Amino acid sequence: MNSVTLARTISSGFLSISAMTVSSLAIVFLSSLVRSDRIGVFSGSANLPSGCRERHPRRFTEGNPECMIPAMKAIVTGANGHIGSRIVRLLVEGGHNVRAMVRAGSDRRSLAGIEGKIEVRVGDLLDRDSLRGAMEGRTHLFHTATRFSHSPDEAEEIWGTAVEGTENVLRAAASAGSLERIVHTSSCATVGSSPKSDEIRDESSIAGDEMEIYRRAKIAGERAALKIARELGLPLVVVNPAVVLGPGDFRPTPSNRVVLRALAGGSRAYWSGGRSHVDVEDVARGHLLAAERGREGERYILGGENITIRRAGEILAKLTGTPFPVLKLGRGTMWVLGLGLEAFGRLRASPPRATRAQASAACGRYMYYSSEKAERELGYSARSAEEVFVRAVAWFLCNEIAVMRGRARARAFFEAVVGDPPEAALAPSFYLSGIAPFRS
Repeated sequence: MNSVTLARTISSGFLSISAMTVSSLAIVFLSSLVRSDRIGVFSGSANLPSGCRERHPRRFTEGNPECMIPAMKAIVTGANGHIGSRIVRLLVEGGHNVRAMVRAGSDRRSLAGIEGKIEVRVGDLLDRDSLRGAMEGRTHLFHTATRFSHSPDEAEEIWGTAVEGTENVLRAAASAGSLERIVHTSSCATVGSSPKSDEIRDESSIAGDEMEIYRRAKIAGERAALKIARELGLPLVVVNPAVVLGPGDFRPTPSNRVVLRALAGGSRAYWSGGRSHVDVEDVARGHLLAAERGREGERYILGGENITIRRAGEILAKLTGTPFPVLKLGRGTMWVLGLGLEAFGRLRASPPRATRAQASAACGRYMYYSSEKAERELGYSARSAEEVFVRAVAWFLCNEIAVMRGRARARAFFEAVVGDPPEAALAPSFYLSGIAPFRS
């Protein structure tokens, strides 16, 4: 193989070098994506085809017709986060009374346009006094707050938020005495993964020993939530979102940064494994359904389509006009990459793009999940992987969250492939009409 330029944007600009380097592989490593037997051309239309409303009723009605909860007095922790802010918006659309809990000085762009319709309460998960006051008079709690990071240097904050913070929130909820339902946002990290591509994990699956700090913290946080709920008799339901992508992520999560990197130039490398990708809108609706229909003490996976890492890379490449992934990385290469990126992060005094623990957790692992329980008991449904990525790319094209070279070209390419401009792809009436074979 001739010298290949794999390095792409690392926050400050392009790093172009020959062959494979640590920073170039970082872009690949964080591209968490997944399985299908075919590749497709995207064809969308804002004009809905016949029968579309019948097949996808939730997408073409105001609010959530399946979620008929009487007027709530809800509190959402992490209300300015990717998932939390979308829950807040759905609650507002449904006419509910919403108290949005955020940290002092936090970025509130995700709540723009609705701050006058909600009560914003400043607090901290580690400040028990602020939590007790926030819970007073509330009937429903959506606990989404977390520190979403994979950096070992942030281990104390990640663990404290996920475990001690969750314990504090639930004890404050118990003290309030008014909560009728609590929805705890966990993660599919607690369900685990498999080295086998044909193993689909469900709510009965339990993660094994995890090295990576975020996964360990989410596992401990979920266990703490269920334990305290049993001890105090709290009406708790746990939801386990898969890899969440999509609109409204103003402080891009590690999941959505994959999309930004694709828009910055992509990469030709990939690794074995797969994941389940889900749109933030579907996850937020899943929370409301869990509040209405979920059984106390139960877990519900909120997943999407299971696809391979390579397939996800192919979808992003097709949407952004960047190179298709053709270079497969092994576990040893990934581990060395993580080691190098940890050192690089320390030199720059910034969180590493990837770590050795992440390499071990991702390479050769299939994070494939079944949402059958949520579908059956809650009425949950999710978009296809293609539509998830279409909406994620469209949102970043419409919002200048990060420096992106060639934005005009990227928009034109997106419209040519999808059949609609990015703005139309984000409309509630948008429908991805089908997939046809294509050659890369």
